[in-house]
Amino acid sequence: GYGYDEGYDEGYDEGYGSDEEYDSSTYNYSPRFVRRGRGFPTYTYNFGTFGSAFRPRCRQCTTPGQDGYTCPTTNYDQNHLICSQCLKPFPKRDDSDAEVKCKICNRYYCDSYWGCTSPYKTSVIALEDRENQNLSLTQNNNKLNKFETEIIDKYLEENDKNLDDLFTDIITALENGDITYSAPVLVLFSNNNNSNNTISITKKTPSCGPCALKIFNSCLYDYRANLINKSDLPDAYKRRPDCWYGNNCRTQFHNEFHAKSYNHVCEQRKFD
Repeated sequence: GYGYDEGYDEGYDEGYGSDEEYDSSTYNYSPRFVRRGRGFPTYTYNFGTFGSAFRPRCRQCTTPGQDGYTCPTTNYDQNHLICSQCLKPFPKRDDSDAEVKCKICNRYYCDSYWGCTSPYKTSVIALEDRENQNLSLTQNNNKLNKFETEIIDKYLEENDKNLDDLFTDIITALENGDITYSAPVLVLFSNNNNSNNTISITKKTPSCGPCALKIFNSCLYDYRANLINKSDLPDAYKRRPDCWYGNNCRTQFHNEFHAKSYNHVCEQRKFD
């Protein structure tokens, strides 16, 4: 029958769990609920020999891949991963150079292995190698008002930089420890006591496309607050007084005059 064992995978204690993974090395046929502490719940299935009829099959189970690899059928001992985009199984291989796991969200993607069939496919590559991303100063940013993002845009223009250069600067700042990135946490069903959920990031960190965009959007405010001095801002914006409510000010998002008159890249100083 089905039994649910709520908890963490042992691999997560080392930094990275083994999410959508099929392990056929045991005879236990019971789905196990696995909670990572970030992202969404996933399931790990163990299929033994008697459960071979339910064993996930990928294209390399029957047809050799470009490198000649075919999934072994002896004792049904080929472990499979599930792509988070196309939701299809592909072999888990220790001898492959393809990067298939995002170290930010711990999800697996098959595009680097054999090319994903999903129209929304994304590859897992090092952050420093990402190019031509759909970066935006205003999309999914709930800390910077429109006027503050215009300031960043003019700052980039005066310093002959574009958004890709800004992304590189943010990743460098993360690697140097000047700013930090905290991944979103799903509190429900989570036993994770680290409420900040801070992740160590370097230029070499393998990441999927969505996580790279989340890093950019989440760290944009901290980059503006900690690494762009007021003296480096365009002249028209250097002498604005700080708003009493700082980045928690709600008026800044619906009152354009207030947003222009006061600096909101600061901490709240008045509480009432």
